[in-house]
Amino acid sequence: LGAHEFDLENLEEFFLDDLFKANHRPSQNFSLIKYFFEKAIFSENIELNEKLKLIPFIYSEEDLLRTPQSICFPTIKYENEMGTGVTLINNEVYGRIALNHQLKNWLENLGVKEPSDISYIENEIIGNIDECIDKDNYIEITRFLFSKYKKGLLDEMHYIKLNQLKLFTTDEDFSPASS
Repeated sequence: LGAHEFDLENLEEFFLDDLFKANHRPSQNFSLIKYFFEKAIFSENIELNEKLKLIPFIYSEEDLLRTPQSICFPTIKYENEMGTGVTLINNEVYGRIALNHQLKNWLENLGVKEPSDISYIENEIIGNIDECIDKDNYIEITRFLFSKYKKGLLDEMHYIKLNQLKLFTTDEDFSPASS
């Protein structure tokens, strides 16, 4: 009959499947999140939470599925000095999350953050390290990162991950910082 079984090993494949993406809506997303929350709380499988940190199952404002580690709660209006913000959870979905304190804490443990300069660096720059730099924004992003460095806001993990950041070279090309 064409039935498929999805287990922990192929859970990400399920969420990336075109059929799922075509049929899953923000109005259904809270039920999915709540299901995973209950499964994680009542399960002795510690691996589930680790796997969920990397799986795009939370709708963003743009109605795209994002991982917990690449999305923020829409609790405050955030805009950095470049005039850009962070990727936020869909308002309809967050409205229901906000009513369940335990579920919100669980999402925080999975990596969902409050909007801030650090969440911008982690989500929008490091999370998109291959695409975040171009000829139009490289000076702005470099200055932004340097200002956060001067303020002591970056830690060793940031430096390690930023070594793949593309820098504009004297050859007028972009090359990863580590090369």
